[in-house]
Amino acid sequence: MAVVNHFKSKGSVAKGDKDTGDGHGNNARLRVQQSKWAELPTFLVGDFNTYSKQDAIGVVEQGGFSIVESERDFDQASYQFSGQLGSVDHILANEAAQKLIQDSAVWNINGDESDVFEYSRRLYNVHNFFGDGNTFRSSDHDPVKVGFGKAVEAVTVAQGKLLTDAPSALTNTTQLPEGTTFEWTATVDTNNAGDNQPGVITVTYPDGSTDTVEVVVNVKPKARYIVKAEIQNGKDGKDGITPTNPSKDTNQRCLL
Repeated sequence: MAVVNHFKSKGSVAKGDKDTGDGHGNNARLRVQQSKWAELPTFLVGDFNTYSKQDAIGVVEQGGFSIVESERDFDQASYQFSGQLGSVDHILANEAAQKLIQDSAVWNINGDESDVFEYSRRLYNVHNFFGDGNTFRSSDHDPVKVGFGKAVEAVTVAQGKLLTDAPSALTNTTQLPEGTTFEWTATVDTNNAGDNQPGVITVTYPDGSTDTVEVVVNVKPKARYIVKAEIQNGKDGKDGITPTNPSKDTNQRCLL
């Protein structure tokens, strides 16, 4: 198995990583970051020709990777051989990548379909079924799909309070070039309580280029109190209501 790399060249400047005159050229810091790929969110994808419980996959799992689709679509198979179903096509993710995954599934468009539709049989039949423009049997293996998001955490803030500093909502700021700045460019009105409110953080790199990151903001409502009242007989002989002081009598208040 080979992991193919193509680190950033010296011919241009990316994210403000200019030549410092130390002999390394442009983008030296960026290439160092790229060399630490094992610490970054990493996916291994492809036709491993190995079923999920066979030894080769076990070795990869011992290296810190786990099969993504098995955890979220465990009853699906990507391949059929002699009438038996199994998965030999996998997407494996390390711990950092697992945190970004939102969903995964096997797309069953090939393995269960007749060989008549297969691309390799296109000249075997009187009618060219492969040329009909459908997606089925475009291969003998089913593709695996994975949905994942950016390295961002939901932000929770109390009603009426200011939003947290933008960098604290992102989980990968230490991997970005020195001098990168972060700013809320679409904020949430924290006076309005409610979950899943959309916010946007703009990331500006030293070279002036930008990225935008969508952030979920949960605004928690202020605590409210029910104040118990005592009905007393007033001095004038009429009944009156005298509320107790919740700040002095904590046993007589409760949160809504």
